[in-house]
Amino acid sequence: MTDRAAMVAPRLVDLIRALPEYEAYGDADTAYHSESPYRLAIGRLLKDWGDRLLDIAEFQGRFLSAEQARAIDALVQRISDVFRLLNCSGHIALDTRDRELLRELRGTDARLLRLLEESSELTGELRRSDMSVEWLRTTAGPLYRRLRRIRRQAQLRNELLGLTPEPLAKPAQRVAQPQREQRR
Repeated sequence: MTDRAAMVAPRLVDLIRALPEYEAYGDADTAYHSESPYRLAIGRLLKDWGDRLLDIAEFQGRFLSAEQARAIDALVQRISDVFRLLNCSGHIALDTRDRELLRELRGTDARLLRLLEESSELTGELRRSDMSVEWLRTTAGPLYRRLRRIRRQAQLRNELLGLTPEPLAKPAQRVAQPQREQRR
């Protein structure tokens, strides 16, 4: 239990530190820069899970049944789905005076954080050893269901922020136009 907590805790602490302060989302540039650390923290956590699953596939591949290999594929696909939602486009146009919207966003963040913590605990049990086969049999299903719920919360959060499913583009850079020489 202690080993698992030591591996899970740092990523979750990073995630909590990166929780957005929505009142600061006054304009698109500020919102983009404020949102980025939160999305990156979630992405790092998901990457850790994906790496663990891919390690199992690599090191135990020939010992895994077709069903276990499909379970790993399905989990990796769900993780990829969440990555796509983290990498969405548009400009955040958040009315920071809309208390109901801010409350809804914070509720979404709280649910997302709880699901990420639960999923981290589940993936923390995953090792390269023979126990991974047992983990796949007993825990892959619950993790898959949590990943679906994480995806739904990330999608809801994007909708509340006004973002679309395409990759997130940096705000347009304003390029100073050279001044024309005035003719006399």
